[in-house]
Amino acid sequence: METIPESRLDLFEKPAIATFASSLPDGRPHVAPVWVDYDGAHLLVVTLEGSRKHKNVQHDPRVTVTVIDPDDMYRYVEVRGHVETVSEDDALEFSDEQAKRYWGSNSIPIRVRNHACSFTSSRNGSLHRRWKPRPSRAKATPTIARRHHSR
Repeated sequence: METIPESRLDLFEKPAIATFASSLPDGRPHVAPVWVDYDGAHLLVVTLEGSRKHKNVQHDPRVTVTVIDPDDMYRYVEVRGHVETVSEDDALEFSDEQAKRYWGSNSIPIRVRNHACSFTSSRNGSLHRRWKPRPSRAKATPTIARRHHSR
């Protein structure tokens, strides 16, 4: 089993947005931004049951997650693997932890039909699911000096 390179573990302490790539039923790629964490063996990702990501993983559990350093977009780790676990156990608790990490609050704003609203994890009967992709390959970019682009 592959693990995340030690030089990139700090990305899971920052509010780094990850891209979650899965396959649509017709084989085309689907990529979506997600919050992500790492427990030492698995990446941890939460999504809503019935979402496109959820449907894709039910069809084909192979995924690629890329975590990009919010301070240097050229520094990232790419993880390829299979979703091993789909569970609603503690999914909302995990969402709370991630909301605090990313926004400093457990109130998660979402946009529905151009109307802003929010929900908290205190709702009962949630349909959130927590996934645990196990890395089968992890690749990190070499550390390079920050690039400056002229506009």
